[in-house]
Amino acid sequence: KAAQTLAAEGLDVTVVNCRFLKPVDHATLAALVHDHRTLLVVEEGTVVNGFGAYLATLVEQMEPAVRVVAHGVPDRVVYAASRARQLAECQLDAAGIAAKVRALHDATALAG
Repeated sequence: KAAQTLAAEGLDVTVVNCRFLKPVDHATLAALVHDHRTLLVVEEGTVVNGFGAYLATLVEQMEPAVRVVAHGVPDRVVYAASRARQLAECQLDAAGIAAKVRALHDATALAG
């Protein structure tokens, strides 16, 4: 849903569903690294030593110029609530993900 919102705003994003940590699809990762300057890894787990951190290590070895940003559950207590409320609190709902992509896009545009 975030990708659809961003597309309607004119931002072209690539979405890859990484359902499992391993095995890593190295061909897909190589294509992403070739085609993008920034990779946003959205995960419903902690960002500390999570999937994004693992991918950042792999990408660093492949192409150090590509930035990997992990966007997931922060390293703090997330209190009991409905799944939708917890995702919104961690900005992992569609609105939060779209906002993160916009911020990264704006920062890249300013730096570029």
